[in-house]
Amino acid sequence: MYSDEKDYVNFLFESGIFISNESVGNKEPLPGNVLQNQNWEFINSEHKKHNYVVIDNFLKPEYALRLRDFVLYINKRHDYYGEYAAINFQPEQKNYLWFSLLSNIVIESLLNIECLKTTSFNRAWAFIYNEICRGIPPHIDTNSDITLNLWVTPNDCLVQEKEQNGLVIYESLKEIVVPYEFNRLVIFNSATMHKSQNVVAKTGYKNKRINYTFLFKKFDIYSKVR
Repeated sequence: MYSDEKDYVNFLFESGIFISNESVGNKEPLPGNVLQNQNWEFINSEHKKHNYVVIDNFLKPEYALRLRDFVLYINKRHDYYGEYAAINFQPEQKNYLWFSLLSNIVIESLLNIECLKTTSFNRAWAFIYNEICRGIPPHIDTNSDITLNLWVTPNDCLVQEKEQNGLVIYESLKEIVVPYEFNRLVIFNSATMHKSQNVVAKTGYKNKRINYTFLFKKFDIYSKVR
């Protein structure tokens, strides 16, 4: 049977044309809040105490699924890293990004997360991985101070076994393992060494593991004074 899907997608990609289930390019935040109600006082206290904190049910579930579907449906990938690919997001106007749901997340995070109060949003990306692949090796996030890592693939899409699909943080000579959980956010200091565990998803494109990373950088107080 004749099929030109691959040629068509390549043509769109090379022409800079996006196909998406969202209004791509609309930077205005969505009406209302997208973050779930949380005990922010406790969360901020835990981060201050341990230099990292885990927040479950970070977004209202429909928005976590919208983040996942956005990556699945959009035909654009900015960077390829062998076993995974990235879509990049830079602030185009203050904290507004070209995918409006991300504008909400950045603005609401700055309002509620204490360690971000002295920072400005730097950049973000989404990663989509091969169904089975090696995790990202130990590294730090350069040119930033606070990292937010959010997982948006539903649990039943992944093979849920120990030492797979989660995150390892090396804090104060300890190895902290954060297991994978849909709609879970992990906040940690960007200069902290961390790595992704190996990825194991069930067969099928819609099961691919997808995460978003948001980077924030502290204000340069001295340059502001000058």
